[in-house]
Amino acid sequence: MRIDCLQCHNDYLGNVQFPPSGTTPARTGLQSDFHQLAAFFSGIKMENPFSGLKNEPIPYNFKYLNADDETLVTPNVPFNSTSDAEPWCSFQLGSREELATWITPPKTRSSARAAVNRFWAILTGKPLVEPIDAIPIEGPFPPGLEELADDFIAHQFNVQHLIRTIIASKPFQMDSRSDSDPMSTQSPESNTPIDEDSWASFPISQLRPDQMAASVHQACRLKTIDASSSIISQLELFGGVNDFTKAFGDRGDDEFIEQSVTIPQRLLMMNGQFLTERIDNNPIMNAATRIASLARDDSTAIENAFISTLNRPATSEEREHFLTRLRGKRGDARSRELGNLFWALLNSSEFQWNH
Repeated sequence: MRIDCLQCHNDYLGNVQFPPSGTTPARTGLQSDFHQLAAFFSGIKMENPFSGLKNEPIPYNFKYLNADDETLVTPNVPFNSTSDAEPWCSFQLGSREELATWITPPKTRSSARAAVNRFWAILTGKPLVEPIDAIPIEGPFPPGLEELADDFIAHQFNVQHLIRTIIASKPFQMDSRSDSDPMSTQSPESNTPIDEDSWASFPISQLRPDQMAASVHQACRLKTIDASSSIISQLELFGGVNDFTKAFGDRGDDEFIEQSVTIPQRLLMMNGQFLTERIDNNPIMNAATRIASLARDDSTAIENAFISTLNRPATSEEREHFLTRLRGKRGDARSRELGNLFWALLNSSEFQWNH
């Protein structure tokens, strides 16, 4: 259930009902329902990414709509009653641990379904149930959702296990090409909505801003950046991704609704400093400059550029096109032309969308 609207006002239209089902009389959502949940996180701080999250005794104060003064808000869950035979929250644990305990009881399947649906959407770009946060409590449920929810609960809501299970599934390992009807006018490599709905091909979806930034950074660097890389390389990646994501903007909850980019976002990729720094003439840091200086011939340079960015060899038509641009270039002129090739490939739809 989405309760975003309760952040600013009570639900006067009655769209949010607590409880959604049961013998207890239902009531509409209140502004306090949202902020009592928010109070669980009031004491969480992260001074730097290496020390992780810390709990601090920070009070959560909020001025409710039409109130004159702020109120001290204590953590609570919607429709919790201390008179219940089994209170929803005992508050014997720390605030985040208490919230996690409330969200993940084995007898409550809604949380497991919601988590499975969102992780599936993050990994494939398309949720099993749409809209992503509107899973009906009583069903019907699409194939796979209940089985994954059962497995998620059986493994005590282990997120790593859920991710491994999804990426080992056949739908995740599909590519975006499909065998179209021979009588169809579409290309045999096209992806149709019917193929996506039946999970016969991988849904084509736009990379999230952090994914795009990390992909650009890795494609333009000489070595793989992972946990074994130097702390300097990891910090450079971390800072670059954060800066790009902040400038590009995150679609947040609309991530799985619209698959489009704005003009400012596209211009940021085309003309922004983040990409320019990574394709500029820099033989120490940038792959484009190193390929330009070390490739034995133009054809090899083009092949390496395609492998670095799109992870595939260039087609004969693509190779011939870029050979004409590289022919006769030497020194800085050759480096700039390889940088232009990287720029074109990194701004292509093939690079910026999941296939």
